[in-house]
Amino acid sequence: MQYHKLEQSAGDDQLLVLFVNQDTAEMVDPSAFLQALSEDAAARRPKGWRLVSVSAMPLRQTGTLGNVFWQTGGQYATQAGLLAIYSSAPTSDDATVAGTATPQASTTASVHELTT
Repeated sequence: MQYHKLEQSAGDDQLLVLFVNQDTAEMVDPSAFLQALSEDAAARRPKGWRLVSVSAMPLRQTGTLGNVFWQTGGQYATQAGLLAIYSSAPTSDDATVAGTATPQASTTASVHELTT
């Protein structure tokens, strides 16, 4: 699965990360999103970010003939968005006598390829 990742700072101690797969007209693979999210969270943890919330939403759906004419619910998502919210959390290396360091967030966009 190829996906885009957009990061946006939400204050000094929060980071929003949006994952959106490219629409290839195939059903979205939830396990690929889970893999991308777990790899992202694991990479951010040593930098002081802790995953605190996740939300998913379908962005594009394809219906069957039955759904188009009779609204039978026979549709599947071909594109989805996954929003991950991170909060800064001190690591053992961040702790100081005076307090803790806060990781810095920025806005970036990138394209990634996952193989399943």
